[in-house]
Amino acid sequence: MLRDFGVKDVRVQEVVSLDPDMLECLHRPIYGLIFLFRWREEDADKQEPSCPKGIWFANQTVNNACASVALLNIVNNVPELDLGDQLEQFKRFTADFTPALRGDAVGNFEFVKAIHNSFAR
Repeated sequence: MLRDFGVKDVRVQEVVSLDPDMLECLHRPIYGLIFLFRWREEDADKQEPSCPKGIWFANQTVNNACASVALLNIVNNVPELDLGDQLEQFKRFTADFTPALRGDAVGNFEFVKAIHNSFAR
């Protein structure tokens, strides 16, 4: 998915344990970990209204987009990554958005939607 987004030189690995031996086997550098669990905050007043300066974070506001949103939340916070033109423009465009608005923007971004849907089962 990241390759299709245009992100260069990034690898995704599945991790089934956080044991030190398992983590030692991971390629470096590690930019982030994604923990998957079912939960959604329905109350808009309890969602994060903003992010610390320099952090890009999008709430998942669209159903079944957890992988795409999680990957974007990681790669958009690694300055040295080459995101490709589409994601770089999107990151700049959404820089001043709230996390909820970023989530909505992800859900409406046809480039991401098309790639995400190509991986849907």
